[in-house]
Amino acid sequence: MRHLVAGRKLGRNASHRKAMFRNMAVSLIKTCRILEGEPGQPKVAGRIVTTVPKAKELRPMIEKLVTLARKARKISQEAAQFQTDAERGSDAWKAWRDSDKGKNWVIATAPALTMRRRAFADLRDDSAVEILFDDLAARFQDRTGGYTRVVRLAVFVSAMPVSRHSSSLLAPTTVLNPGNAELLLWKPLRTSRYVSTQSDMNPRL
Repeated sequence: MRHLVAGRKLGRNASHRKAMFRNMAVSLIKTCRILEGEPGQPKVAGRIVTTVPKAKELRPMIEKLVTLARKARKISQEAAQFQTDAERGSDAWKAWRDSDKGKNWVIATAPALTMRRRAFADLRDDSAVEILFDDLAARFQDRTGGYTRVVRLAVFVSAMPVSRHSSSLLAPTTVLNPGNAELLLWKPLRTSRYVSTQSDMNPRL
């Protein structure tokens, strides 16, 4: 009996699951920043397509990382009163670092630096950590949880094999596919109690 053993094995050992979820988390976070004109950019920001069990297992990891980034952003904002506008490495900057104001800034920002290092330990990707703490922390600063949504994809029911990414998804003969889903970094229209349908979050359904 698997008592007190939480989580799905997904047909993989522990190290394989850890590496897989790390890659999926990095991919999801990186899709939030789309560079125009660059090849291989995602079509929809903040979305990856995977299976339903993997999406449900990845969601808690993403939620904890975004919460960590939100806490670090709040700490950095509170420590801004001790900052200086002097150029790094200049004489004025060195004098500020040796002053009480500079020492207070180091003490105040130490927890935020620790949180950034904890996120890097989970992701092992500099650009993903930058997007997490700069973009997503600001995006969800007024939201205390529920940053992601798992949306089941629709497939076209036909005798001919049709790709689930084709325009046939808009046909009236579409059904929900229990095997595939997309994980969205999603923000509701308003911060109050919000009840949404799948068509609100995914216009293709």
